[in-house]
Amino acid sequence: MIDSLYKLSDCPPAEHLYHIMDRAQWLHNIGRYEKSIELCLANLEFAEATKDAYLIASFRLILANCFARMGDLAKSKEYTSSALPQLSQISDSVNKAHVYHQIASRYLWMYQDQPTTSSLDSATYYIHSFLKLSLAIKDSSLIMRAYLKMNGLYYEQQKTDLAMAYIDSALRFRNEDVSQSLLAICFSDKADIYRQRKQYSEAQRFADSSMMILLKQKNPEQIANAHALLYQIAVESSQFELALQHAESFHEIMDSLKDVEKSKTIHELEIKYHQEKNEHAIRQLAQEKRMYLLLILLALFGIATLIFYFRQYRLKNKQQILLTEQRLNRARMNPHFFFNTLASLQTMAMQKQDHYLLAGVWLDSHISCAKRWRARIKILFHWNKRSCSWRNT
Repeated sequence: MIDSLYKLSDCPPAEHLYHIMDRAQWLHNIGRYEKSIELCLANLEFAEATKDAYLIASFRLILANCFARMGDLAKSKEYTSSALPQLSQISDSVNKAHVYHQIASRYLWMYQDQPTTSSLDSATYYIHSFLKLSLAIKDSSLIMRAYLKMNGLYYEQQKTDLAMAYIDSALRFRNEDVSQSLLAICFSDKADIYRQRKQYSEAQRFADSSMMILLKQKNPEQIANAHALLYQIAVESSQFELALQHAESFHEIMDSLKDVEKSKTIHELEIKYHQEKNEHAIRQLAQEKRMYLLLILLALFGIATLIFYFRQYRLKNKQQILLTEQRLNRARMNPHFFFNTLASLQTMAMQKQDHYLLAGVWLDSHISCAKRWRARIKILFHWNKRSCSWRNT
């Protein structure tokens, strides 16, 4: 129903992924690890595309938990380590506290499976960080979880008194908002400490209370753990028939959880997921390679253009220099040519002066002649004036 509503609505893809993450966690809680892994692997790439650090870390930690339940500790450690870089990118305090809780749980379980100093140190660091953040948020459920992790840390170090004190501290934050699964964990942890103290009646009482809650929750892995605890209590208290019943129930559940065919299917799904991821990376690298090749070609074309431009510029400058040299060569004259030219000019000047003198003599002679004719005309004019009219003359 939720899927159909998301398809009809315009919610962002990240909102739908939050629903898928909750479904994957629910599948893990009810022991359907192969379905949870399949769902996580199918949507992990989409979660990574959203750049939502909380989503990415949650999907990877669910995968880590599922692989741990399936017995593949190497894969569980790998996915836990891949979730660590996302912590610093989560801004919401509550979401960050939940991721701290998941990481702290993983390292504590790693130490339980393979006791190493590094696992214990990592568990200690993340549990204390989770407790500090939970107290700052003041969330009852988170504080209970943090105290229970402190209980598990001291229990592994054989400090049962401190472990019991933290369980009692966790129970003080019990309210209506706290889930029943947290109460079941508190009861089972108290039962285990009472078992170590050989207080079997108290251990039996708390273990039965935890089993009643877990049967309602229908988490097969936790129910199997409760059968294992009741088996230990029954054996140590010499209730062998009851111990056999719990042992058979435990193995029946664990065999169903660790089915070989399921492990094979999960392995194939993971291979397919990584293959698709690798193919996507190869396509992206090929595209980047083409882009780099195009950039290199453009750079070479640009360099060739610059070389051609500078070559043309140099040739043009060289041509201008040659033209200038030619002009200078033309301007360079032989000194004899200058002397010959000057002599020619001098000769022409002398010849021109002679012409001016001849012209002057000719002009003077003509002026004198004109003056004589003028005198004659004047004499004639005066004679005619006396003797006859001007018209007759």
